[in-house]
Amino acid sequence: MLMAGQPTIREVIAFPKNTAMASLMDGSPAPVDNEQMAQVGLQITVTEDTGTEDTATEDEDGL
Repeated sequence: MLMAGQPTIREVIAFPKNTAMASLMDGSPAPVDNEQMAQVGLQITVTEDTGTEDTATEDEDGL
């Protein structure tokens, strides 16, 4: 932004977003159907919410 001499970062980012954080160029983010997920080998698994916000776990190295 500063190197380009522009007053806002919106003028220099590669894929500008609107105030709703949606890309006007490609319409992302967009819903993905199950067929598209299967094509790339992904699936969504819904689990019961335990009410805890911290769901991160440590690996064996403690990271």
